[in-house]
Amino acid sequence: MDAPPFTPTVGQLPTSPIPPTEMIALETPTNTPEPLPTPTQGPFLPDGLMLLSYATLSQVEQLAAIPLSGVTGLEFSPDGLVIMAKMDTAEGDQKVIFFDLKTGEEVFRLDGDQRIYFNPDNTTVAALYGKSLTVYDLKTGEKKIQYNSRNLVAALSPDGRTLVEFEDSDTETGTTLRVVDLTADEEKYRIFVNGELDRERLHFDGDSKRMAATYFVPPGTYVSTIWKADSGGVLYTEYGYSEILLHPFGSEVAASSANKSYISLISSVTWVQKHYLGSAGEDPGYYDLGYASGGRLIYALSDGEKTGASFWYPPTGERIDLDLDLDLLAVSISPNRRLMATSDRSGSVILWGVPE
Repeated sequence: MDAPPFTPTVGQLPTSPIPPTEMIALETPTNTPEPLPTPTQGPFLPDGLMLLSYATLSQVEQLAAIPLSGVTGLEFSPDGLVIMAKMDTAEGDQKVIFFDLKTGEEVFRLDGDQRIYFNPDNTTVAALYGKSLTVYDLKTGEKKIQYNSRNLVAALSPDGRTLVEFEDSDTETGTTLRVVDLTADEEKYRIFVNGELDRERLHFDGDSKRMAATYFVPPGTYVSTIWKADSGGVLYTEYGYSEILLHPFGSEVAASSANKSYISLISSVTWVQKHYLGSAGEDPGYYDLGYASGGRLIYALSDGEKTGASFWYPPTGERIDLDLDLDLLAVSISPNRRLMATSDRSGSVILWGVPE
């Protein structure tokens, strides 16, 4: 006979609790990537640039560019760390923008047809506009000083002491220049120019000792005159030049012919031609003359199928072989001789130099 199945009673169940299952916490691997290093913003322009001279200018390379269209004028601060770009706007107005060349960033801007002069100490910039001369802080654009005139302000000497005004007149067909000593706030003398004078064609040499202008006498004559800046005495007058440029230290003048077909370098001692640059058969259309490298470089825009730039070594009149292959609007070389800037019709301001 089979035994009955065993059925445990309640009293037979274990009285001690069943130990809980031990939970082992395992480390969960993480896949969080390490943060990437923040890229360091490099300088806008490289360090270690060679001096631009007649021997190195042909070796320039593109260093940086600022996208900016319609720039018709460029100028560097004395230390080459700021560049001014003058441009026409789509609305038919003008404006001036200052860029910090350490960063390539805009510092400030001014509206209107401003004529700009950098202070030699690189701290301020003077702007002539309408009947006012205003001085701005070059780092911030803050207005520092303002001088108001009754006449159109036209030109300022590099030493900041002499201001030239175009005196208003309802009767005279020419232009009366009123020359003012800013340190004493008094008139020094007046000059009457019997012709049409654009203020951009009126300038001083680097020593503020001479003043020059080219003006148009109807129906078709260009006249160039150089005066002593302290007295207004005439030093030189010539016909047939559409532009005249004083050497920074007074040893010569550069003049473009009325039809812009050549440039003459003329001694400011004998007033005799020293060198003849270009001819009607070689890139006619020289204009917007400029001296650089303490007067040991001269350059000009030149018309052709597209507007290029021509460069020479004034002591010998030798031409420097450099073709930028751009349709240019403006060109400038920095006073510290490290940089060249160009603007072109494609809409760029390009900085050039020769890396060491």
